[in-house]
Amino acid sequence: MDWSQFIPDLVATAFGVGFGIWGALWLNKRQENKEKIDNELIASQKKTDVLLNLNLELAENRRDLRECDGTDFQVGILNANLRVETWDVYSRSGELNWIDNPILLKSISDAYYLIKSIMYLSDRYFYLKMVGNKNFDETTQENMKKELEKKVGMVFRMIDMAKSRIKKVGSDKIES
Repeated sequence: MDWSQFIPDLVATAFGVGFGIWGALWLNKRQENKEKIDNELIASQKKTDVLLNLNLELAENRRDLRECDGTDFQVGILNANLRVETWDVYSRSGELNWIDNPILLKSISDAYYLIKSIMYLSDRYFYLKMVGNKNFDETTQENMKKELEKKVGMVFRMIDMAKSRIKKVGSDKIES
């Protein structure tokens, strides 16, 4: 064995190992940063998609409620026109997790709560009015109708608040 080459070989090996480890760490960090950016883009797109779809459904519900003229027949069939399918699908599938703003999520949730309340009251009102019930007197009928009208008034404010918050945190793709 030639010991004269030992020191240069040792130094070359140390440099090789050092640069190899440094290069591997640099490449790993670069890949992690790229994955982080990709994940942030995906999360942003998912959030935008969820907000866009909820915004559209809320807008449709607002329009349908606005078209209700307050007649007994219209009040009774509100539940047939209102939609909550998008909200239900997103809440059951966990897609609402993409919305990372708790105040926005609460606004949207409150609007859907009122919409579901209106749907339920409208369904009961329609059933009692059309099918008939001995116990469904004029006072009960008026109370139900007033409660429906009150909730419809409240839901307009909640939908407007939710849509305004969606627009603030959403992207340019989300319209009022």
